[in-house]
Formats: sequence, C-alpha cells, structure tokens
Amino acid sequence: MASVRHSAASEHRRLMRSILVLFGIVGLAVTLIPKSILSGPRPAADGERMSKVRELALPTTEISGFALGPVQADGREELFVVGDTMAEIVRVGIAREGLGRIDGEVIRDSFASALTQRFSMCSRGGNPVCDRMIADITSQWEAIAVDGLGTRWVLQETSGAVVAVGGSGDASRVMGVVDLDFSVFDRYLKLQSQPQLTSAPLGEGMVLLRNGHILVAKERRPAAFVEFGPFGAVPLGLSGGTVLPRGAEFVPAGGFVDGRAAYVPLAMWKRGDDRSQCDLSELTVDRETGRIFALSQNCRQLIELPPLVVGEPNVVPVGAWTLDSGIENAEALIVHRGEVWIGSDLRTERVNVHVYSVPQ
Repeated sequence: MASVRHSAASEHRRLMRSILVLFGIVGLAVTLIPKSILSGPRPAADGERMSKVRELALPTTEISGFALGPVQADGREELFVVGDTMAEIVRVGIAREGLGRIDGEVIRDSFASALTQRFSMCSRGGNPVCDRMIADITSQWEAIAVDGLGTRWVLQETSGAVVAVGGSGDASRVMGVVDLDFSVFDRYLKLQSQPQLTSAPLGEGMVLLRNGHILVAKERRPAAFVEFGPFGAVPLGLSGGTVLPRGAEFVPAGGFVDGRAAYVPLAMWKRGDDRSQCDLSELTVDRETGRIFALSQNCRQLIELPPLVVGEPNVVPVGAWTLDSGIENAEALIVHRGEVWIGSDLRTERVNVHVYSVPQ
C-alpha cells in the first residue's frame, strides 16, 4: 500500500509504470507460453456462420454504435443509434415481438451546438480555424450507452472522451464529459520502437459498469479491453454482476466538477488465443443472459468472451463465428431477445443492419 505521503501525481506515475509493466508481461507470456497451454481448446463454433433472420436499412449513415433505452411504461423500448461523423443520436421504436423489427417514428437529437458552446472556443464556423475545431469536436462517435434515466453516454474516439447527453427532459443537453486517460498507450508504442505510429487508436466499444466505472474496447495497438475509473479506485472486471443494471442511473464516481470528470486505466485484458492480432470494434453484454460479445472488423468475427476477471489479463474467447461476406465495416453490436443486431459503417442508407439468431 502506497504511503499517504505520496502525492497524487507520484501515485499516478506509479500506476502508469505498473500498466506498462503489465503490457510487457502479457507480451512475454504470449511469446513464450505454448499456444496449447495459453489458449486451451479451440472453441467448437470457431469459423461457423450464424443463422440470419433479416436485414434492415435504418434511416441513418455510418452506424458505429447501438444501445437500448429504458423500458417505457407501456413495455415499449427504443433503440439508440450513433454514427461516426455527426453529433446526433437517432432513436427508433422497437416492436414488442423482437429487436429486429422497427415500430414507430424516427427521432433525431443533435447535440452539436450544445457541445461546441460549452466546450469549444468556437461556437460557430465561418473561418478555417473554427471550422476545423468544430469538425473535430463533433465527429468520430464510436459507441453509445443509455442509463436508466435515459441519459446517453457517447464515446468519441479521437479525444477519448465520454459525453453525457440528455437529462432533465432535454434530449440535446450536454451534462458533462468524462475524460479517459489513454496516454499510457502512446508511451507503450514508444517503448515498442514504433515512432511511425504517432498515437494509439482509442475506444471503439463501451459498457457502463457499477460504481461509475467504464469499460472500453480499444481498437488496436494494442487491441484490449480497458476498465477506467477515478484514480485509486478498485477495478471490477466485466460480468453480469458488474455491468450497470438496466434501469439504474449511471453517475461518474465523484460526479462532475465544472462539467468534467477525470478517469485513468484501472485494469486491462488482451485476447490470449491465436487471434490476438484481431482488432476490436464493439463490445456488448446480453442483459437477459449475461453473455459478453465483441466484434472484430478486420478478422470478420463475432466472439463470445468469458467474464473479464481482475488479475487475469489474458482472455480466451469461448466462441467465435465468422461474419457473412455481405457485412461491410461491422462496427455496431447489440444482443437482445435472442437476436444479434450488427450495424455497418456505410455512407449510404442502404442495408446497414444484419439481424441473426443468437448463436448457442
């Protein structure tokens, strides 16, 4: 246990050094331990294809994230959709008989103006500097989660920030920003002698946990699952028992101070089988069964994960299924009511959602 005389800054540096050491240990283990020991038996479903139920064309482009909202009084549900290039959240009603059927009108809530007015020196465009600044701050949205109060938590890849949108009946209100500190990954790349890589890709998928923690699927360099929380917090890992219960409010630990909360990495997990070079493009938990699923775009896989346990940094999928050749740029994922919904990052409103039966 660190001495109480240590400053917060020195404790943070110690934590970052520990994570860098963990990177080295994980890499050494993957290199030296025989694959038969490290990965165990290969999942029986690896390489199999899922059973397609239907295809959909949602009226939006560049889909990158899905989330379910709280169940309404009449039992209806809403699907929330976020796309890469616009600070906009699309809401569509879900038919009672299944996730893969749309019911009701499409609602679009833009939070671009609220975001720039609160967190940017430029509240409007009109000159090259402000045009670039506004474009940077209002694009590259990669994941979305919705808590029990209907607050939308949206992950931006380029900044590593999670923006809280909604609350108090205002669907476009920006409540605050949770800053995720990814800087340790850039230091890791420098230690790997990769000067041509100026920065490490950040988050692509996100799950809200209890205690105000956030678990992020980091795309690559390295591909990893990273739990974030306030400095000094104890990591939880990911399982049906640690994920934020549906209907519960998500509150950043310590709340927002001047509209912001600062989080650091608490724990990390890397894929420990012979597909460890696959990227990660999304992460979700089936709230009915507790099963954990992730997407890999470059390996064209849906994978099922065991619980992510603190202190066990290598995670071996318990199942893997090959995506159809017709699925382009798979980036959004949700599992509900026995169906898997995979969204494609496409620039046109053609077929962009593929619905499958949940693999057994």
